[in-house]
Amino acid sequence: MKNSYFLGLLSKDSKLQKLFENSLLYSIFSVIVAWCMKIARTIFRKMGGYDSMFYKLILKPLFKHFHRVLGLFLIVMIITPHHYWQNSYALLGAFGLFALFILKVILERDAKFKSIPLPVCLFVLAVMVGVLVSPDKGSSVRNALFYFTAIILSLDVMNAADTNDKLRELMWCLWFGLMMTSLYAVYQGIVGVEVDQSLTDTTLNAGMPGRVYSTFENPNNYAELIVMLLPFTAALAFITKNKWLKLGLFASMALPLAAIALTLSRSGWLALGGAIVVFILVYKPVLIIPMVALGLVAIPFLPDTIIRRASTIGSMNDSSNKYRIYIWEGSMKIIRDYGVTGIGLGPDNFGIIYPSYANLLAINARHSHMLYMQAIIEMGILGFVSVMWTVLGTMKETWAALKKKWSQPIHKFTGYALISAMCGMGAMAFVEYIWYYPRVLFVFFTVLGLGFATVNLVKKEENHDE
Repeated sequence: MKNSYFLGLLSKDSKLQKLFENSLLYSIFSVIVAWCMKIARTIFRKMGGYDSMFYKLILKPLFKHFHRVLGLFLIVMIITPHHYWQNSYALLGAFGLFALFILKVILERDAKFKSIPLPVCLFVLAVMVGVLVSPDKGSSVRNALFYFTAIILSLDVMNAADTNDKLRELMWCLWFGLMMTSLYAVYQGIVGVEVDQSLTDTTLNAGMPGRVYSTFENPNNYAELIVMLLPFTAALAFITKNKWLKLGLFASMALPLAAIALTLSRSGWLALGGAIVVFILVYKPVLIIPMVALGLVAIPFLPDTIIRRASTIGSMNDSSNKYRIYIWEGSMKIIRDYGVTGIGLGPDNFGIIYPSYANLLAINARHSHMLYMQAIIEMGILGFVSVMWTVLGTMKETWAALKKKWSQPIHKFTGYALISAMCGMGAMAFVEYIWYYPRVLFVFFTVLGLGFATVNLVKKEENHDE
């Protein structure tokens, strides 16, 4: 296994990324940016900006603690209850932080932009194509802004986490957000949540309690957050040297585990189970057998509601399962006719085209209930390729980085967390359009940003050693 050809390919750096960074277009762009920044820096210096109180008391502290400002923003984004949240907050936060970092690069010589991953550039192009082909341009532009916000957030994280300590602090911020939402979810489970018949088949699941959703829009959205962030709690625990803090971190994982159980999200359970298995396989495969055995032993002790809910996985008697099949039938017909160009971004454009192709039993669907289908439907072949390349390429580059001799424990475990989280979300994406709720999209790209940062930190160690 260790000497397999396939794993050998995964452990190599991307040649396309190197070609992209060495291309004439990228070089011209870099020269223009460097020239503009030099002019701005000169003007600022001649105007006495470096001696101003604004620079010394406001800008310089913000530059120094940029990663903490970003971390605080991520916490607020995660823990704000749904009815108080506006997606414009994320847009303002992501772009405002990026503008602050641009200012830092302009005014401080030791600050530099990290190279933008090639698949991210392709994804930006796919989003723009999705706007151009849309029948409802206004709605498409709105959804494009969600995608651009997510991309900018990933670049914020990549540029902020330029040291191991900063990467660790950002992971602590995500841990805190996860714990706060988990506490709220457990509280909801204790006091009770009203049963939403649109989320649960009350005939097949008679007597089931209401599904908790914490600060997110619905239970599946919240389960997606847990799938993405719980692996990073495990990573923090493994890299923490203090034994009591390490024990506390491992113990804290019980909260999100209880929370995801209370969501009654079957796809979330399977996705998290897959993420845990992948984490073990990339970390220490020998542990997989005892972990599976422990899971089997635990089944009889699970609450009856969870066992009953799990028993409906894949059942065609469950209305939500049948509903997905009906939606996929119509979605495949759209792909047949619009698979090359796509129909445009967002649920409004989907709502214009879909009814003509829909099964009458699922005519009011807002999306295809599958990320992979939705990417093709909205942005065509270019969208599908760019989405898959962005996610799989980040996983591959992270794996290649953590297999290098310069990789430190924090890089390895952050890489394990990134790969397992993306595998879990990739599995969930087969039955859910995981980017439908913008905050999930934003956290998804934040996690990708941690992968970008890890790759850059290993490269930094490699260049320093050479």
